[in-house]
Amino acid sequence: NLLHSGLMKDGHEHAGDGEYFNFDFVYKKIKDQVTAADYAIINQESIILHEKYLPKKDTVDQKYYRSDGSFVTPIEMLGTLSRLGFDAFDMANNHALDMGSAGLQWSLDYLHKQDDLLFFGAYYDDADRANIRVVEVNGIRIALLAYTYGTNVPAEKAHGEEPEFRFVVPYIDDEKMIAELRAANEVADFTAVFMHWGTEYSFDPDELQLH
Repeated sequence: NLLHSGLMKDGHEHAGDGEYFNFDFVYKKIKDQVTAADYAIINQESIILHEKYLPKKDTVDQKYYRSDGSFVTPIEMLGTLSRLGFDAFDMANNHALDMGSAGLQWSLDYLHKQDDLLFFGAYYDDADRANIRVVEVNGIRIALLAYTYGTNVPAEKAHGEEPEFRFVVPYIDDEKMIAELRAANEVADFTAVFMHWGTEYSFDPDELQLH
């Protein structure tokens, strides 16, 4: 779920009274499928931030989307996806640090206030990451793990530039992943693993995926 500038403009134009954005129109053709699912999870491929944390620009697309390839999603998207029927959001992807360590922490601060939605794949610290998210669906306990091949802004750079903010992005790491899979097996009946990887626009697996 990744918003380019064109969709930002369209979302602004579809906003009703008292709204700044409304993205419901984007998902009309999949609404029935999502609503019918026992539990629906979406790859939210950019952090979700309140407008007050973002730089003020003259136009809608410039405010939320930077031409250097950085992406951020406005909080109105949560309402859309919640109404659509999504229950959980996978946040592990290459855009997690597009707005730096401050952006990711501010996003986590906001997301953790949403009592009816679950977020995983981005964490405050190692203790938060060790608290494996488990959901119960029809009496079955399912652990949710997520990993990304990398981030556009390296974690070391984000930490170095804004050390007062805290975050952990789960990168693909065999040793760490095996340990977390074992931990997940202790607390759940099944484990669902979400991998953010692959070569963009290619339908074939790349070397990382194969090996």
